[in-house]
Amino acid sequence: MRPTLSFGSSGPAVVEAQSKLNKGVSSLARLDEDGGFGPLTASRVREFQMQKQLGVDGVVGPITWGALDALGNEGVLTTPIGIPPQVIEAPAGPVAGSLRQRIIDIAIAEATPEPGRVSDLDVIIEDGETVRRGWRRLKQYFDEGVEGWNESRWNSATLKGVRKPGAWLPGHISWCGIFATWVLQQAGLPVKWRVGQGITVLQKIGGSQGLQAGDVAILKGEKVHHFVVAGIDGKIVRSVNGNSDAQSILIKQNRLDEIWYYYRAQ
Repeated sequence: MRPTLSFGSSGPAVVEAQSKLNKGVSSLARLDEDGGFGPLTASRVREFQMQKQLGVDGVVGPITWGALDALGNEGVLTTPIGIPPQVIEAPAGPVAGSLRQRIIDIAIAEATPEPGRVSDLDVIIEDGETVRRGWRRLKQYFDEGVEGWNESRWNSATLKGVRKPGAWLPGHISWCGIFATWVLQQAGLPVKWRVGQGITVLQKIGGSQGLQAGDVAILKGEKVHHFVVAGIDGKIVRSVNGNSDAQSILIKQNRLDEIWYYYRAQ
């Protein structure tokens, strides 16, 4: 019986899983078959589980192993690396379309190459201290994205939350919505993240009806996770997620029926 694999696993079984995943169609980059189960492998596993309508948890257990084995029997399937699923643009004129494309481009640029501009997995040494390589970028998300945030909010505790790998700002502040707000700002929308309320200015719409690439969607569940919609292919949503696994910025796939509500980018 093969072992159950998850983030942090290593060894020959991970190599086997990576090899099988590389035989499937994917909108993500081809995996290095190096035996390390990092964020890229986790993203590919979640994508594969979504494609096969399995439970999406990023863990390779008996059911996912079975689906991977079946994929191996189907023959090699390929798709050009870096080609995303069909992107549904706004039906309005060229101004709306270009706004949405700017949102998508900015979000993807923050997420590539994996694990993105901010991650607990990408560290450097500064003044003898191990810090996130992208901590200044994370600080920028707060400085520019959060309503009422200014330099007076930065102290030893809040700076530790952005600088130290694995740390959070006091109150365990999640920054997925702040990241999405910052992306919208960079694309030209006059929005802010209002703590406890969400994104200002934009219309909030329940469910997923009318969702388009460039919008910001929120998943059902306690975490109220926000992400930028990068594309829609049938019932599958390609998402760019700030504050994802290991506080990284990752491109993932979600189902339309997982969406609680969304903000319309216009």
